[in-house]
Amino acid sequence: MRKLKTFVLLGLLFLCLGVIVGCSEQQFALDTPGDLELNENILSWNKIEDATEYQLRFRQGKRTFQTLIAPDSVEDNSERLQIDLTDHVGDGFFNFIVEVGETYDVSIRARRLSNPEEALFDRRFENSAWTNEVKWTACSI
Repeated sequence: MRKLKTFVLLGLLFLCLGVIVGCSEQQFALDTPGDLELNENILSWNKIEDATEYQLRFRQGKRTFQTLIAPDSVEDNSERLQIDLTDHVGDGFFNFIVEVGETYDVSIRARRLSNPEEALFDRRFENSAWTNEVKWTACSI
């Protein structure tokens, strides 16, 4: 009788674990934005399906700065997006002050929010990987 009770309890435990694992949502990684290019001060990249925003990273030596790029702050040319980096030199848009004459390694990644108005992440999607970096020297306009 004791063996039967143990067997039933183990069976219920495995059944519960199977339901939990089976019902958990699968997570998908967003594609990494491709073809990151810097032409003079225009940073452009391939648009990612399912991305609701992009995160821009500036590295300078040991310092790293990150900022979000909302869809309304980029120029959308069908499959490519672009932003003029000089539009924001010295204005604090990037959550830090870009200094004229300084060189930064710039990269970008895609992110997805389930509700952009409330900045809630869509847990079904992981952020993409960071792109390769391009060098940019900030200049005034």
